[in-house]
Amino acid sequence: MLSLSLLGSPQILLDGQPLDSLRRKNRALLFYLAAHREPLTRAHLLTFLWPDTERSAAQRTLRTMVYDLRKQLGEAFVTDGELLGLNAESDVRKFEAGLASSDPSSLTATLELYRGDFLSGFTLAEPPEFDDWVMAERERFRSLYIRGLTTLAQRHESARNYSVALEAVSRALAFDPLQEELQRLALRLHYFSGDRPAAIRRYESLRKLLDEELGVPPSPETRALYDAVITDTLALPARPSAPIQITASPKAAATPLLPFTERAAELQTLSHSPHRASSS
Repeated sequence: MLSLSLLGSPQILLDGQPLDSLRRKNRALLFYLAAHREPLTRAHLLTFLWPDTERSAAQRTLRTMVYDLRKQLGEAFVTDGELLGLNAESDVRKFEAGLASSDPSSLTATLELYRGDFLSGFTLAEPPEFDDWVMAERERFRSLYIRGLTTLAQRHESARNYSVALEAVSRALAFDPLQEELQRLALRLHYFSGDRPAAIRRYESLRKLLDEELGVPPSPETRALYDAVITDTLALPARPSAPIQITASPKAAATPLLPFTERAAELQTLSHSPHRASSS
């Protein structure tokens, strides 16, 4: 049985044993195939892995790779005419499928599959398109992980498991503390769990962070929530919180990583600032 783990430092296991003898580009091919739900055509792989190589030379190289991988992996490496694929388990497929669960226990187990960034520490000198693909997938899986943590936090908030919910949202905020919707969720959780001073400290920390990073105060929604905390008038919600929407963060505009909402004006300002233009 072939098993590939792509979240965090990549691992290839064959019948439970690490397979460390593969050439780097052979591993890259396996990782690329494992990240796709369906087999890929040889033509696609030739274009992706050897975009600047003469076609016949690239075909010979691919044939050699396929021969080597079939020899080492047996039937786990699937060749069907022009199609290449894997008969293997992949953590990224389990991860994406498991995020659809509404059960907190199942969602927690799914999130534990995220051991770190997609293909952490793995690069390929040529072609540059491979590393570009890795970076795009890395951002996508980070975003999926944050969404999963946010959903888990909201599920636990609805069940009034505030300490567990706060742990989940804190993990999400570790990626980008500028997420005001998540900061508001954390502030509510502090308050509902009976720790009003922690809610006040969180607001003050957020206020300073927004001023230092973006030069703006907290949004009206955040200030209104803080006022309710200060006056001790924040009521428990009558129904589950609406799902938190995720968009791009202005702090990640150069290397977009994480979600951000409510700051369209600041994002526009940052994207046209002289400092950003000179640093790009």
